[in-house]
Amino acid sequence: MRDTRKSNARQRPNSLKLCPGDNVAVALRPLSKGQIAVTADAGEMVRLLQRIPIYHKFALEEMRKGSQVTKYGEKIGRATRPIRAGEHVHTHNLASERGRGDIRKRVQGPKSKVQGQKEAKGEREEREIASLRS
Repeated sequence: MRDTRKSNARQRPNSLKLCPGDNVAVALRPLSKGQIAVTADAGEMVRLLQRIPIYHKFALEEMRKGSQVTKYGEKIGRATRPIRAGEHVHTHNLASERGRGDIRKRVQGPKSKVQGQKEAKGEREEREIASLRS
């Protein structure tokens, strides 16, 4: 359950929402199930449904399966199942779309002849170095 009230001065922030459009925040210390997470920047509050390890993400809002997960103001992946506000967001419920070569290949298409030649040259050089070491 999301509590959209702003925190009062007595509540010490324990998490950080990195950009205004993010739908996840990062725990600044280990957080307990049932604890109220308060973001340092916006003072948003959410009751945690699970234990959140330090520097891990948790949802600030409800997300449906396939919903975009946003951190740093950028899309970092998609929810693989429904995620409730206050739930830990990690590999068990998030499919990352960052740094995945299979997605890059689909988007960019096949390699150019020059790219293929550069890769082949690099592989040859690695084999030559390896043979010198043995």
